[in-house]
Amino acid sequence: MKSHNGDELDCLSYISYKIEHSISQFYVWLAGKIAEHPIIFILIPILITALLSSRLFFPYKTELDGEDLYTPQDSIAFQQRIFVEETFGFDDVANLFFLDGGSLLSTQNTNTENQQALLSLLAVYETMLTVNVVVGDETVTYASRCNTTATGCQQASVLNFFEFNATTILNDNNVMNTINTALAITQAQGLPQFSKHVLFGDIIPNDNSTTLLSANVLAFQFLFLNRDRRVNGDLQLDTARTKWEVEASKMMRDVSVSVGRVSVYFQGEVLDASEGAISTDTALLSVGYILLIAYATVVMTRRSGVHSNGTMATVSFIAVGMSIVCMWSLGLIFGLDFSLVVQASFFLLAGLGIDDTFVIMAAYRESNFKLRPKIRIQRALSIAGVSITLTSLTDAVAFGAGTFTSLPAIQSFCIFTLIGVLFDFMFQVTFVSAVLYLHAVRERDGRYDLLPCIKSSSPDKQSCSNQEFDHDSQGIAEKIFGVYLPKLILHPAGKVIVLVLAAGLAGSSIYAATLVPSEFSITFLVPSDSPVQDALDVLDHFGGHPVFSSVYTGPSQYGYDNVTTQEEMIVLSMELLGSPYFSTCDNWWTVFQAYVQASSPGNITMDGIINEDAFYPLLDVFFLSENGGKVSNFVVFNGTQLIQYSQIQCQFAETGKLGAKINSMLEIRSIASSHPLLGGPTITTARGEVEFPFAYNFAHLFFDGLVVVKEETLRNVLIAFVAVGVMSTLLLANLRAVFVVAMMLALVDANVLGFMYYTGVDFDTVSAINLVIAVGLAIDSSVHIAHAFLVSHGTKTERAAKALKKLGSSVFHGNFSTFLAILPLVIAKSFIFQVFFKVLSLILFFAILHGLVVLPVILSLVGPDPYPEKILDDYGEQDQEQGETLETEMVDLDYMGEETYV
Repeated sequence: MKSHNGDELDCLSYISYKIEHSISQFYVWLAGKIAEHPIIFILIPILITALLSSRLFFPYKTELDGEDLYTPQDSIAFQQRIFVEETFGFDDVANLFFLDGGSLLSTQNTNTENQQALLSLLAVYETMLTVNVVVGDETVTYASRCNTTATGCQQASVLNFFEFNATTILNDNNVMNTINTALAITQAQGLPQFSKHVLFGDIIPNDNSTTLLSANVLAFQFLFLNRDRRVNGDLQLDTARTKWEVEASKMMRDVSVSVGRVSVYFQGEVLDASEGAISTDTALLSVGYILLIAYATVVMTRRSGVHSNGTMATVSFIAVGMSIVCMWSLGLIFGLDFSLVVQASFFLLAGLGIDDTFVIMAAYRESNFKLRPKIRIQRALSIAGVSITLTSLTDAVAFGAGTFTSLPAIQSFCIFTLIGVLFDFMFQVTFVSAVLYLHAVRERDGRYDLLPCIKSSSPDKQSCSNQEFDHDSQGIAEKIFGVYLPKLILHPAGKVIVLVLAAGLAGSSIYAATLVPSEFSITFLVPSDSPVQDALDVLDHFGGHPVFSSVYTGPSQYGYDNVTTQEEMIVLSMELLGSPYFSTCDNWWTVFQAYVQASSPGNITMDGIINEDAFYPLLDVFFLSENGGKVSNFVVFNGTQLIQYSQIQCQFAETGKLGAKINSMLEIRSIASSHPLLGGPTITTARGEVEFPFAYNFAHLFFDGLVVVKEETLRNVLIAFVAVGVMSTLLLANLRAVFVVAMMLALVDANVLGFMYYTGVDFDTVSAINLVIAVGLAIDSSVHIAHAFLVSHGTKTERAAKALKKLGSSVFHGNFSTFLAILPLVIAKSFIFQVFFKVLSLILFFAILHGLVVLPVILSLVGPDPYPEKILDDYGEQDQEQGETLETEMVDLDYMGEETYV
């Protein structure tokens, strides 16, 4: 194989030519067909969109259930969840409110001052009792929902020691002495819900005594009956409870107290505040789209009413909108779950679509305006089509690789986006190109861009001026990225500075990336301006929001009254209480032991073994007692009234950091699995078998997801990296170019991950999705510039400068327009959109930095040779002839202006 000057070419160079030539030839043919039948190429995409959009008029589900979005679907916790919900029901909701501020209770205060603090807390409690909300046939009150046990409400506060009675408080001559006496009694009775830590928080670190000297916070914690349910596997929330919690929290904050400040943390209000913030932030999307259209219109508008291209920005956005509709509809037809996470793909497609249009319009502007419209479109698509084909297919491969995950949110996002990228690509090269042809006809006929029905009397004059319009004039961006930037960074000194800064940035980012924590909490979902934030601040005194997990024991091999089983329960209880991972445990077994020790000491040994014959008679009486009634729902009996299953609920000691919560989960799972004698036959559920004993809480599903999210995300990025490399190799057919592009992609991901640490973004499912987005956005900028470098000729430095001149401004406009689309999210209140704005801004910044600054410098130093202009092969002259006669109307498009308007 030989080049036009007779030099021998290697196989890869020939493949480069064939691929480039074939794609370009295809677009010349396609553009010719578009020019012959533009209306058809406009109507067919519209028809496809209309047909697919019909799916959106039928009911579909927006997935809101976190366990179906952010948890690995192979987690063992799914089987356990089914058993627990069917056997024990949904866990009651733990709600809290606080009185905080100064030394509310103290041995240094006067008794009157301490009484005022108690009375203030009582006033808030009594206000809560008056709240009633009617939802359907149910009137929800505190009394109707707090009775979660056989013996009444499970509520814990210092008010319990005074019978929730103002007179009792006022008649007490030494309330601090009463409190400390009660703390000692409840500890002796094994009632952890009345410990000093639970009622007053950690005032003095590592203070394990029962004596209270001072308290800055008075906590009131209660369990509220939760009537969540599942219908066909989908979670149906208890809206009646939620509405009561929202209303009660507002009324309680309005209570005028003489001491301290009231703050409320109710689960329903957290959910309501999160959903409200998301709804408000979603409205910001429309503002972003308006900014995107406005910017694109301004960029494409020229100082000529006839030769301006401003309306093409709207056309591009219409194409993007159609691709979003088709993506949305086809995803639903395929049975994919639509969720808030998927909406992030709308932004992504808007950015990618506008970017493709900028590339097409850049090639269109390069063509001589005197060429026939058909030839101008062929010229534009033969150049731009190759570039957007490269980027679109690499994007598709990148998002296709992201489907190899067990986290449904990431998987559905990648599949939806893959569909959207393909539709956007198809509509850009058909719909947009067809409108562009009509646009070229309008320009040829001298009609206005904004008013195409009106013909200008002076089409070659500038708007509002008699001066001749300069078709070769450059805008500010073209001058910056096509003239000034190349002179700056491609100067020898500039190259050194760029490489040093890039290396330093990479090193600091890689180091910071190792420090990014994996963290997530439901409290993240609370908007920054929500009054719930006050309660979250107070919760710091208690180590964060309480997190629970339970050990579930099954049908014991010998029966729970058997000595062997009792010994195993004793060891299990001791291990749970002795573990540093748990602060307290609600253990029916230890409370039962204490009851027998107090009421029938003759039926229990020194080792805590209860007489087998007396076990069940005593248990029946125990569950009728006050303390027994509070734990009666932790035991499930079989048909013969023998214990079949039991639950021991423990509270995590450290809840501030995800690592501590995950370690606590692993610890309780390990403890549970080490007692097989408390198990029995496995239970079959719709998701698989459950083996006893086991540890479970609904939060385990999310903890399992957060355990694997970093590993799975990095694996998916690596798969996407390899897949993009393979696709780039096939399309660019130049290993050195592919290697350099891959290096840019790796640097962008490293920089984004590192700067997540600097900007306070943790590693979770939301940020993981953004890292997948990074692959798609980062590859576009680099591939555009690399391809422009390969098709340019001259020295390496000259070719790098030509690449920036040709596509630098288009790449910048594409990224910056996407940034404008997300800019309104800078004021977002919801966690998801806050993270989305931060990480996507980082992606766009580093994509521009590496695509327009670092990449040209590297290409100018070690870039590959250009594509050959003409090749003679062993099969004769036919290939050359085809390349020179792709379109009979195109004599030689390198000689601009030969084929002019007739």
